[in-house]
Amino acid sequence: MNNNKLVVFQGSSYCNLNCSYCYIPTKQRLVRSRMPINVVKKTLERLIESKLTASTRILWHAGEPLTMGKTHFKKCLDVVNNNSKSIIEIEHLIQTNATLIDDEWCEIFKQYDVKVGVSLDGPNYIHDRHRKSWTNQGTHVKVESGIELLKKHEIDFDIISVLTPYSLDYPREIFEYLVDSGCRSFGFNLEESDGHNESGIKITHLEKYKRFMSEIFRLSLKIGRPRICREFAKLYQGLANLTLPRQKKLTLQTRPFGIISVDIKGNFSTFSPELLSPTLESSNDFILGNVFEHSFIQRLETAKFKKIAGDIDQGVGMCSESCEYFNVCFGAPPSNKLIENGSFASTQTMFCTFTKKSLTNLMISLLENQVKEVNNA
Repeated sequence: MNNNKLVVFQGSSYCNLNCSYCYIPTKQRLVRSRMPINVVKKTLERLIESKLTASTRILWHAGEPLTMGKTHFKKCLDVVNNNSKSIIEIEHLIQTNATLIDDEWCEIFKQYDVKVGVSLDGPNYIHDRHRKSWTNQGTHVKVESGIELLKKHEIDFDIISVLTPYSLDYPREIFEYLVDSGCRSFGFNLEESDGHNESGIKITHLEKYKRFMSEIFRLSLKIGRPRICREFAKLYQGLANLTLPRQKKLTLQTRPFGIISVDIKGNFSTFSPELLSPTLESSNDFILGNVFEHSFIQRLETAKFKKIAGDIDQGVGMCSESCEYFNVCFGAPPSNKLIENGSFASTQTMFCTFTKKSLTNLMISLLENQVKEVNNA
């Protein structure tokens, strides 16, 4: 039994924003659909019967989860909590653009102990370039209003910011803004290709990215919070692993059913959540079953699962044999390999180059400089 599991409910294909780097087709973003109660209940039943885990994090994600409405969301939470007591320990997480947050939403978050992540790209001149309403208005003011309400209700929150070629020019401004927001921590997602559209971030932006993250790290040390940035917090452990012999190790995204993604129809997949995304042309190829018809354990024996799992395992093995940075990340996410290389059974991706290799070298260099400064003081 594995006690580290994540269930991703891709519960709303509707979003109340029209973000320019959201690659979900417009028609799908406009469909007001929400995760049905019976899908939530059946998924939980399948999870319990599988005996795969004793504790699970449930992430409400995809589209904008708050568009499902307060009453419906509470029903979903009640179904999970009332049917899992004394069987599985459940932790709820939600990733939101925060524009719909009001006092009542905050009360729900507190009542059900929902951990909140906010999507916010920095100051208004950065955030509003991409995150606009359907009337083409910037949404920064509404996001700030939502954050103020979270703070009013003493709800901790983390922030995820998407980095674009434009935002890479403003490391100090973004850092200071995010710290001043009062967030517990923040992380940076690179604008990525998704199979339909190309990311604005290219390999030619690598040096600019390294300068950006170098400044973020320097500023984090300056305020005495070196782990406030998710990327560097993860790397602290990764650096310690670098001295150890390379051994193949599976992560949530490479371990079978480490992550279980479920859509509004009850279709499910595992490994990277993106494999169930409507933006991926071949997403149907990775649907393993439907919670109303199939158990999770049952699908482990199918030819489709064995092919996917075998290719992913082969890719992890290739990384462990060829990459000196393997102990930092234990292999790139399968979805990145598929989109960039066309196969799970492959190695380096741009995700690796930027967020693992370059950041590892950068952090080693910056820490060495810190030691030198201390010794010379």
